[in-house]
Amino acid sequence: MIFFGLIWRMIRNINLFQPVRNFNVTPKIILNVTALTLTAMFLWGCQPKSKQDKEIEQVHAKGSNVALKYSQSCDLDGCTEYHFKTVKTGVSWLDDYFLQRIKRSEPNAFTQSVQMNLPAQVNKIIHQRSIVVASVGQWGKLASFSIETRYDTQNKRKNMYFKEYVNFDLAQEKRISIEDILKPNQEKKLLAMLYKTHRDLLKKHQIKAENLRLSDNFYYQKQAIVFVYPIEELNLKQKGMAELELPYRDAKALIKAQYFPTLP
Repeated sequence: MIFFGLIWRMIRNINLFQPVRNFNVTPKIILNVTALTLTAMFLWGCQPKSKQDKEIEQVHAKGSNVALKYSQSCDLDGCTEYHFKTVKTGVSWLDDYFLQRIKRSEPNAFTQSVQMNLPAQVNKIIHQRSIVVASVGQWGKLASFSIETRYDTQNKRKNMYFKEYVNFDLAQEKRISIEDILKPNQEKKLLAMLYKTHRDLLKKHQIKAENLRLSDNFYYQKQAIVFVYPIEELNLKQKGMAELELPYRDAKALIKAQYFPTLP
């Protein structure tokens, strides 16, 4: 309000609204108009930016081993060795998010667990449990990371592997879900586009359009938004988890503007 009041007073002083026939361009008027323009530009530039609009610097994520209180724990199934790696970004809330995720997932590596008197042969059974956090990419205020969890046992049939992707709005300092980024009531349209894009592949593996669900495990990349599916859910006869890409040119109409990535 102060800004607009100042502008109005300056306009009144130079009497811009007098009849055109009586209006003479004088050096004083030119000087006042110039001052008005410069003042407006200055005051506009000094307006504080909201948290939503603030500029976000590029986050540089470096791999870092997690310090463990206990590198191994044992029970009747054998002993499990832990190997955890996170990222250091210099953004405290972001670094803390991943560290707390690891601690909640594997509390035995960070707190003392009560162990029974285990048979000697149990200690010879060694399992490996690893968690690796990595940066996928950043586009303006949007950033994608992966959390890869692997459990390798001596019985290979019981091995487990999962890769979860987490996406953040760095300006709002929060994790965002698929429900957050989509415009209202667009899930069916997105699924239809996703199936259309990969129709040949999905039909080849007897996956019908009505059986395809929208995965909440997704990430941003250069050309498309990528939806990730567990091996058992979308069996495409490939190693690792299945990924279905939806090009941004198709997804743009379905994604909220604030969650559409800033592309080169």
